Amino acid sequence: MNNERTPEITRRDLLKGVLIGAVGTAAGLAACSRKGDDDSARAKGPMAPGKTPDTTPQKTAMQYRTFGKTGEKVSALGFGCMRLPLLGKDKAAINEAEAIRMIHYAMDQGVNYFDTAYPYHSSSFNLPGNSEPLLGKALGGSRRNKVKVATKLPVWLVKEKGDFDKLLNLQLKRLGTDHIDFYMLHSLNDHRWPAMLKLDAWSF
Repeated sequence: MNNERTPEITRRDLLKGVLIGAVGTAAGLAACSRKGDDDSARAKGPMAPGKTPDTTPQKTAMQYRTFGKTGEKVSALGFGCMRLPLLGKDKAAINEAEAIRMIHYAMDQGVNYFDTAYPYHSSSFNLPGNSEPLLGKALGGSRRNKVKVATKLPVWLVKEKGDFDKLLNLQLKRLGTDHIDFYMLHSLNDHRWPAMLKLDAWSF
């Protein structure tokens, strides 16, 4: 009997560019086919470990939607970079070759929205993780201009107004890009929201 798992897609409001939205979103992309307990059946798919996917340009069935009032066309499925494949049990040790292969495969299937954040794949929420640099590496060269990148401002690290530019510039460097398409306030709560209002986060 064949069992198929379809990823749940979470869609939340975002604001484009330096207009910061009030909540982060990460939509995962996964595909898995399994026949009974036969591992060999799973190893035949285009995303089987160690197998190079067919990157021949092709028409895809991906659907695109206008993102709110931004006018941007984004894929109905996004690729979340919060839980990339690992080397062992260390969540900071991303299996770069496999993760980049997955990102490129997703692009070949029409995905053009990639979501990451400052602490993803870090040993601590207060430290920069390895997700942003990995995504930047995967989108090197001409690939960057073919997708929309979303990342998030770590609001818990903002203590004064100057921290907005400081953190943004750091994230741009980590992503290896000169712009971020969707920039969000990350992990807001009833304590952090008043602080963002006081610092006028939308003006920087």
